Amino acid sequence: MKKSIALASCLSLPVLAASLAPAQALSARVLVSSAGTDATGCGLSATSPCRTFQYIINNIIAPGGEIDVLNAGGYGPIVITQSIKIVNDGAGAAGIGFIAGGASIAINVAATDTVVLTGLNVDGFGAGANGVVMSTAGNLIIDKCVFRNFHKTADFSTGNGVLLIPTSGAVKLSITNSSAANDEFAGFSWVPPSGNATLTASIDHVTAINNNIGFLIDGVNNSGALNVSLSNSVANDNAVGVNLFGGGSLHAVIDSIEINNNSLIGLQVQNNATALLRRSVIASNVVGVNNTGAIDTYLDNSINSNGTGLTGNALVATTLQ
Repeated sequence: MKKSIALASCLSLPVLAASLAPAQALSARVLVSSAGTDATGCGLSATSPCRTFQYIINNIIAPGGEIDVLNAGGYGPIVITQSIKIVNDGAGAAGIGFIAGGASIAINVAATDTVVLTGLNVDGFGAGANGVVMSTAGNLIIDKCVFRNFHKTADFSTGNGVLLIPTSGAVKLSITNSSAANDEFAGFSWVPPSGNATLTASIDHVTAINNNIGFLIDGVNNSGALNVSLSNSVANDNAVGVNLFGGGSLHAVIDSIEINNNSLIGLQVQNNATALLRRSVIASNVVGVNNTGAIDTYLDNSINSNGTGLTGNALVATTLQ
């Protein structure tokens, strides 16, 4: 982190320079605890952990380093500008605080950087705007995290558990064993406002419940290629369970998911989006499937007990190749 010093005159420079303490060496592994203290030298042993993620990011952690959580506590919010791993591997609830009108975790990294978030509880308490906002290209890995209760005050830019809005570059996204609930726009959302960013996303064993939209991939303002795998997941009790809106090129593989009891639409594939649907249950929605794009199916799905089973284009039967 760069720091500036106001000098009274150029004559004082040698004296001030001589009195500056040497900067702390950056560490590849730093410990954080609810009983810790943010101070020079913290985090290098279990007996003197730091208190917050942001202090560690600003002062101690080396690019690509790992922050390990020692016990339950509140440790955020956070702004991330480099490769980093934040890991809570079963120490208890590691909470990330909210910012009214802002993001609990703001990610602005280089395209070659990787951010890993594990075991975090990100709660907007009805006042925070977004859980995670990733504004640039890069690699994002989320595992065993919870995103809930984010408040919508504007368009897609607020009310999201996880929101990705890069306008250029390549994004690689992995979300596993995580959930989003009670978010007023979308649980998990890709909605770049413009540009040609590309997305390769793997979403597995993820639950989206009681959001406005469970899973949203919207490339209508973006010309980049979007390739999404959504598997072994649940999108129940939202207004729309899964919404795929093509722009430049959007292809999704939807395998072994449950999309049930959504108040408007279970699965929506729009514009020039294409999807391959297999081994899934779409039931008890007002509309099961709204297809104005193209959906191929292996005919091994259960689409029944909806108010209306299908609107728009028919599903196209396909065979294993």
